[in-house]
Amino acid sequence: FTGSDWRAPLQKPIPVALGLFAQIIIMPLAAYVLALLLRMSGDDLLGLALVACTPGGSMSNVFSYYGRGNMALSIALTVFSNLLAFGTMPLALLVLAPSSSVPFRKIVETLALTIVPTAFGIALKTYRPRIALYGEKVGAAIGGLTVVGAIISGVVGNIDKIDELPAELFISTSLLGVIGMTFAYSVAVALGIRGSRRITLCIETGVQNLALTMALIALSFNSQFSIIVYSYIFGLVISLECTAFVAAIRVPAIRRLACGIDPEEDSVEDMVPVPVPQQSTGPEKSMGDGDHDDTLEVASRA
Repeated sequence: FTGSDWRAPLQKPIPVALGLFAQIIIMPLAAYVLALLLRMSGDDLLGLALVACTPGGSMSNVFSYYGRGNMALSIALTVFSNLLAFGTMPLALLVLAPSSSVPFRKIVETLALTIVPTAFGIALKTYRPRIALYGEKVGAAIGGLTVVGAIISGVVGNIDKIDELPAELFISTSLLGVIGMTFAYSVAVALGIRGSRRITLCIETGVQNLALTMALIALSFNSQFSIIVYSYIFGLVISLECTAFVAAIRVPAIRRLACGIDPEEDSVEDMVPVPVPQQSTGPEKSMGDGDHDDTLEVASRA
């Protein structure tokens, strides 16, 4: 993703607008409805709200890549949602958890720390693509392992507290990503957004920047377990859900049925198996059974 790659998503702004709307409005709204239905409050409400309000991150880019989504759209949504999060995240937290003491200054500082590496990576790939190629692979691997390692270590380190966790935690974290992905998919179908863009919209809506969420909780709430556990459980659940989604969507028949074909994509051949012409092993018969080859008949008479 280089500076010139901004043109493709911006030339078709509807998928970008839908992705941002689903992530910034629908995800927090889904968390609010779940909290009302499950009667969540206090640290439980704050933990769920922090997960729902967080913008996209590298994990969604990784799932979009393996799901053969539209990478330009995926990274554009990640960058735009992180930039908008300076205003949308504090506002959403203020609405969802008004009684919680959320340090908004820490939110802005943590968001700034995530924007700088992203901008540096785009600039590096624009002007030094060879160096960026190696850095991209190493950085993605390190980033993914770091998030997974933090989730696993957090769960294992507090394994004695698992029995004390409320059922609302598991229900809300299991449904939050599914609701977001279902909304993005349904609206994409209604708007006629097909192919890899539809895949990316689903993933970008459901998968949050858990590294940012955990860093924010660590800086602002001293990694309080009753709050950060929502990031741990959501990370495990959404990883399983997106892994199943990617595995299914890589099957050509399912991909064609669920996502359709976007004729403007360069990767249409990835979605539709191209029939390979069979080579004939014997002489072809191009005439009907009742026809005769005049050339052979003349030759036999001669």
